[in-house]
Amino acid sequence: MSSMQIRIPSTQACIYSMVFDKIRLEQRIQSLFPRKIPNKYQQNQEITAMAQFPRDETGVLGLAQEIADGLAANTDVYPAPPVSTEDLNAATADCAAARDAVQAAKSALEQAVSTKQLAFDALEDKMKKDIRYAENTVDYDNAKLKLIGWGGRKTATPLEAPGQVGNLVIRSQGEGRIELAWGKPADGGKVAAYKVKCRPRIIEGTTGAAWANADTAMETEITLAGQIQGKELEYCVVAVNKAGEGVASNTVTAVL
Repeated sequence: MSSMQIRIPSTQACIYSMVFDKIRLEQRIQSLFPRKIPNKYQQNQEITAMAQFPRDETGVLGLAQEIADGLAANTDVYPAPPVSTEDLNAATADCAAARDAVQAAKSALEQAVSTKQLAFDALEDKMKKDIRYAENTVDYDNAKLKLIGWGGRKTATPLEAPGQVGNLVIRSQGEGRIELAWGKPADGGKVAAYKVKCRPRIIEGTTGAAWANADTAMETEITLAGQIQGKELEYCVVAVNKAGEGVASNTVTAVL
């Protein structure tokens, strides 16, 4: 009997080959990476976090009460605690009373401070009324006002013009631009501002041009722009206030 040969069309053969290849690949993956199935103990295991002792007073008192209540209700589980429920309750009550006393003391202190401030305000108001009365009565006579521990008006000190600005220097310069810096006067009245002055350099033996205000500065430095170019210029700085101008600083020369 002749054997029969089954001829599989080429397309169907390709499909079978792909299926077999897929099965072999899955088996290979399973052998390399076996699937782990957790046992019942691992699935049901619980992770319990350690309890932490409270840090705030409210938490301490609350936990103390829970411990006392738990010990009292479960004497069969905890028959002989080192601190009895009565002692624990008494200590808890002492802490609560001490905390309440502190709070009451704080409230009393706040009230006392407020009362003290009101008393001082009232006293100062009465004192000022008597002082004004005394000043008007003796026309600010200093000797008579001293009889009540007070004094007359201080003589106003006239404002002086500022002293001389010191150490004027050129920090940098360029086309039509110059940066100047200087030091504050060592004496004289308080400076209100600084006048920066400029003029063409005086040729020896000639009168030269008068100083002109180039700008005003509030600090001890300034950058001037738009200056005359190609000519030798002189700069100085003068401190000013309501009393007048101080002595001009040293002079610096530049060609911009």
